[in-house]
Amino acid sequence: TWETQRHPTPAECMADVAVAPKTYPIKYGIIKDWDGMENLWSHLFFCGLKVLPGEQPVLMADSPSCPSTNREKLAEVLFESFGVPALHVANTAFLSLCAYGRVTGLAVEAGAAVSHVTSVCLGQTWREAT
Repeated sequence: TWETQRHPTPAECMADVAVAPKTYPIKYGIIKDWDGMENLWSHLFFCGLKVLPGEQPVLMADSPSCPSTNREKLAEVLFESFGVPALHVANTAFLSLCAYGRVTGLAVEAGAAVSHVTSVCLGQTWREAT
């Protein structure tokens, strides 16, 4: 349960808020600093959401440009370091279409550093066309 597990205190959570913005573990939608990302996830689970990751299934959004090796490492970290019981990695384009009740379409995502146009047909993305 929450009370018996070691988790950051509220004071530790407040201290981490000042540190978290100083690190940028993701560059162009791809995780570059895994230790920094693990610290960010820890902060989000314990301080932001106030949940035990071992008791929560996780849905992770994945950039279309993310290599499969990053998805494998993501699963390794979440299962081994956080003990999540279940993990689903979904493409951001597909999730964008789902938000509008669609499973087929063209998703256009424009960000500050990277943009993607992804075709999705019946929930499947065509990576070669992205």
